[in-house]
Amino acid sequence: MTFYEPLDTDAFHNWCADNGDTVLRLDYKLNKNSVVIDAGGYTGQWAFDINSRYGSIVFVLEPVSSLYDGIVVRFAQNPRVIPLHYGLSDKTHELQISINGDSSSTYDLQHSETETILCKDVVEFFDEHNIDTVALMKINIEGGEYDLMERVISSGLHHKVSNFQIQYHRFVPDCAARRKDITDALSKTHKRSWNYEWVWENWELK
Repeated sequence: MTFYEPLDTDAFHNWCADNGDTVLRLDYKLNKNSVVIDAGGYTGQWAFDINSRYGSIVFVLEPVSSLYDGIVVRFAQNPRVIPLHYGLSDKTHELQISINGDSSSTYDLQHSETETILCKDVVEFFDEHNIDTVALMKINIEGGEYDLMERVISSGLHHKVSNFQIQYHRFVPDCAARRKDITDALSKTHKRSWNYEWVWENWELK
């Protein structure tokens, strides 16, 4: 089971009761022509589940070397799942990340193992891969979601994305205010189709 930190007990219990990880996070109107972006690939399980169910093209972005290498091996025989060895952000730059499983983060460098990773400007990523429309963009990047979503919205890329599946984290400074600003801006083009506060939420294009 995925562990959500910091834990919002009621929202998390509701999420588990509704089988969020195995139902909601995979229930979309996708097909083999759909383009899906998995920002924060980890082991590639979510990408595997989406591709297995719908046959969609999935870009899996994972900046941590050991995790990326595992994703490459996992999808070596599947050309419709495309592993990329970097993360997405508001600009192209390198930074340090603390290695801690699915909680690896650039915001918490307390762990002894760290790595220099590459994050790429999301606009540059869309341009490089000639991406015009995205059926689903899943974002679980341990605090980097604020910079990323702010850039997506300010650049107008959100008009190209039919669904955003986002996990927000509360260890980022001013996280509540930044999430509200993103929500207010995104509400102009998308509607929040489901929301488990500080666990997962989905935004669907109007």
